[in-house]
Amino acid sequence: MKEQCVNQVKQLIEAWTDESHAYAYRSRLGRAVLSCLMLVAKDLKISSPKTPQLFQPPPEAPSILASIIQSCNKIWELGRVLSQPSEPLAERWNSGWSELKKELVLLYSHLQSYSSSTS
Repeated sequence: MKEQCVNQVKQLIEAWTDESHAYAYRSRLGRAVLSCLMLVAKDLKISSPKTPQLFQPPPEAPSILASIIQSCNKIWELGRVLSQPSEPLAERWNSGWSELKKELVLLYSHLQSYSSSTS
């Protein structure tokens, strides 16, 4: 399950070459977020979400899992509000996708740290 989550996030980062496909990335974002949240829920021994959604870490969650959840929440929120670019919103759209990519890289880093600490 860890490998699947890491691979999904890595593939999203690598596929980020053409922003004209941004709308298609949104569904892939949802699958990656859900996969990561399911991993975290399983490791915390709590019920996992059935759909991508904002997730609240329990207070006793280790900091690395709380960081993964925080990144997933931010990615989910950013991905939900972004869609096809439009002229009047071009700057905000580009900024939003740039922020989203940075958050994906951060999530990937968290997942790598978590995977190596639990392998």
